[in-house]
Amino acid sequence: MASPAEVAEVGRRPDLAGGEVASAPKGRLEAFPDVAKVLAIVAVVTVHVTAPASEDIHVITNGAWLAAVAIETALRWCVPLFVMVSGMLLLRAGTAAESPSHFYRRRASRVAIPLVFWSLFYRAFLEYTGPHSTFLEHVQALYSGQPYFHLYFLYIIAGIYLICPFLARAIKDLSQPQLAGLTAGALTLGFLWTGVPPWLPATGSNAFSEFAPFIGYFLAGCWLARLELTRQVALAAAIVFAVLLPISTAVTYLWVSSGDLEYGRYLYWYLSPTVIVMSLCVFVVVRVAVREWTLRSPIRHMDRLHYVGEATFGIFLIHPFFLGLWERTSAGRIPTVGHGFAWWIPLTVAGLIVVSFAVTVLLKQLPGLRRLV
Repeated sequence: MASPAEVAEVGRRPDLAGGEVASAPKGRLEAFPDVAKVLAIVAVVTVHVTAPASEDIHVITNGAWLAAVAIETALRWCVPLFVMVSGMLLLRAGTAAESPSHFYRRRASRVAIPLVFWSLFYRAFLEYTGPHSTFLEHVQALYSGQPYFHLYFLYIIAGIYLICPFLARAIKDLSQPQLAGLTAGALTLGFLWTGVPPWLPATGSNAFSEFAPFIGYFLAGCWLARLELTRQVALAAAIVFAVLLPISTAVTYLWVSSGDLEYGRYLYWYLSPTVIVMSLCVFVVVRVAVREWTLRSPIRHMDRLHYVGEATFGIFLIHPFFLGLWERTSAGRIPTVGHGFAWWIPLTVAGLIVVSFAVTVLLKQLPGLRRLV
């Protein structure tokens, strides 16, 4: 994810991002990137908390399981939104003018240190919680880009950072229609990469190619940042999202109910057609809403918002550790009926976010550990 300096730089220098960003008054920091990251991390934690319930179709009640499906379907834009915000902030004129070596020197530790540390940390955590793995299985997990269920995202960001300076140069002179076409093509390739189960199996990814299907989202962030987004466009995006949500929920419910748990949750996948469209819709709606909000009432404590937005990276990295510990307790078991499920999900999500945020803040105060988050 982009650094705080980059967030501030885009807000203060409208020429760097182009399009609608240019309408921001000179000197004003833009709130959207940090608001989007806060919303995305809440969605990520909620998805991780809810995900086990969608696998327990024969354990929890139908009402609770359907609620879990609806929650997950509604929030699958979380990771794409993170990638699109990074594209908005990094695919700009400043990056195109910067040498690749300088770009890498500025950002290498931001991704490399967390990637190495948390990959090893979570492999050790798995040895503690189980299942136990051989040395070869640990190596294979690292090579596959899946040292723990959420850390694939670090490999996505690392790969995107590698191509970012070249991609920024390649698209800097593209017109909006050309950039739109390139974005649509990249998203289509990502969709085809992940396959259409069960008829067209996915080709699979590893640590070195995990990022490739997500390039379309990265480009989409740049394209949408340059696009003139009106209230009418945001309203249309909200309507599309509202239509796709019940359709995706119903299809998933029927598909999984038929006994196909492996492929029945295809519409959860980040590169499925519905998630692609819903993610773009969320970007548009949130961007316009934040713009209208800040025009009516400018945010007084922008630095605090930046700090919280930047802390989302640490929350993302840390919360699965506490979730794993929580799930090992009796209170951490998912309630099997609807009314228990209704309070357990928000309380668990809130608790994980608060604890993970506190640990992130603590680590940021320690010189030897602040680069981990």
